[in-house]
Amino acid sequence: MDFILLKVFVFTLAACLIIDGVYVAAAPDIQLVSGLARGYDKQASETGKPYSVYYGIPFAEPPVGELRFAPPRPYTSRGAGSVITSNRFRPSCYQFPAPPALMSKDCLHLNIFSPPDASPARLKKVMVWIHGGGFMNGAAEPYIPSRMVTDRDVMIVTIQYRLAAFGFLSSGDDAQSGNMGVKDQLLALRWVKDNIRQFGGFPDDVTIFGESAGSASVSALSLTPRAKGLFTKAILQSGTILSSWAMAYDPKQTFYQYAKKADCLPLIYNPWNTLGYHQSALNCLKAKTAKELVDAHSKYDLEALVFDKGFWEQAAFGLVVDNDFLPRNPAELMKDKSYLQQHGVLERSYLMGITDNESILTVLGVRKESYGNITSASNMAPLIQSIVRGKLSMPVDSDGLNVVDFIYTFPRDSDGRIPLQKFLDLQTDDSFTVPLVLFARALVEAAPATPVYMYLFDSEPKLKDPNGPIRGTNHGMDLLHEFDGIPEESLKFLYFYADRDPVKFPIITNAFRGYVTDFAKTGNPSPGVPNDWPRYDRQREQYLVISSQPEVRERIFAQRVSL
Repeated sequence: MDFILLKVFVFTLAACLIIDGVYVAAAPDIQLVSGLARGYDKQASETGKPYSVYYGIPFAEPPVGELRFAPPRPYTSRGAGSVITSNRFRPSCYQFPAPPALMSKDCLHLNIFSPPDASPARLKKVMVWIHGGGFMNGAAEPYIPSRMVTDRDVMIVTIQYRLAAFGFLSSGDDAQSGNMGVKDQLLALRWVKDNIRQFGGFPDDVTIFGESAGSASVSALSLTPRAKGLFTKAILQSGTILSSWAMAYDPKQTFYQYAKKADCLPLIYNPWNTLGYHQSALNCLKAKTAKELVDAHSKYDLEALVFDKGFWEQAAFGLVVDNDFLPRNPAELMKDKSYLQQHGVLERSYLMGITDNESILTVLGVRKESYGNITSASNMAPLIQSIVRGKLSMPVDSDGLNVVDFIYTFPRDSDGRIPLQKFLDLQTDDSFTVPLVLFARALVEAAPATPVYMYLFDSEPKLKDPNGPIRGTNHGMDLLHEFDGIPEESLKFLYFYADRDPVKFPIITNAFRGYVTDFAKTGNPSPGVPNDWPRYDRQREQYLVISSQPEVRERIFAQRVSL
């Protein structure tokens, strides 16, 4: 009787472990130098295929006390037997606006999503995801890559980094050099390099990818001298370090404004000792509670601060030239072939693109009847001047401004207002299209053999209002075709007067996941059929339109880019 029961138990157990013809072992505990990483068995959305996940692995010490606003320090062991992971996503980093989910000072963690058969004997290609959020907000939790892991057989790591003032405050000198958030990312990549093999990931062929501010971070990590050897491929989705919103070229102004609102700006300014002045303000900020620092963000209007310099000219909190992570202005570094060669920038492969109507995001939340308020000629004139100022280092005469004005504001509506799509085109080109093309051109001009692939993403949303003024794929819609954890409220937010097409959506999803994971595994987004997606070069500047019927075209938004 006992033998029969044992046979039934073994048969049942075996049946549970055989899924799609693959034997699946439980997620093993991994003993690291810093402690024990405990994994959990999960199932992919829709398919139920198994995978393993390790939640909340600390890669840095909590940035508290003297480590607040300081470069991250590698996490040290609390004892070999200590379990250092969690059974769920850990809280996000402190940010503004504050999300409804939990936030924590102890937030520098990463998560590993692994195929069930990954092991040191069966290494998988690794992709490290860097979330977006304008350097102001975001977290790892919304991005669940179960289908990429199970269907495409890659290992994916999602990381968290410090945000807003916690990660990107800079006084413009040694008191607070800035870039702490991307230095967190850098330390996470170092952790992956040193530890991922034990989980079954290949440490010598890592792809980093991100969207929006995460994409700008990817390009910054590609350009910094400190990341050489940490990754081999980069995927940029809707953002580069050349995007106007990515860099804070006058961080001292934000530092003063923020310190003042946090009641930390010293009353007496000594022009002969600005370093000491900044250090006093920083010491005060370090003594504040996390809540007080979050609240200080809301005491002044960040957008108004940036409008003082021109909304599209720089970020409030963003990347800075710190003579360390970024030794010089990124545009200068991109033109310096010897620098690019010396620091391995040209040794990597790049996949980069944008959506076909990125700047729909700028009118989210604006009622249709209010569109006219933002498209008047009086509003467009200063916007155009701001954009031209931000892109050119020389004054532009009235004739030059008139050319830009003519291309982007005519023909006008019968009431004299600018067509809304023209308004969106201007911001898309300034913030996304032109920086992308400049980044790609710089790479292939420095080394024509550098593998660069460019795309335009068109998810073909199904319009709720066919007569509405806004069409196309919004900023962030590509995320819905990669990850399966995007909350429903985000779907409604991103789709904005549109729905997902029930027929085209899964076709595009399958294609896009294939492109990014094939690129990570082979360096080519369409391996075996190179003519389907030719490399980007300066002669033809070819790119792929990713849609339900992909096609290769030349010179993305050519007229607008040329202008």
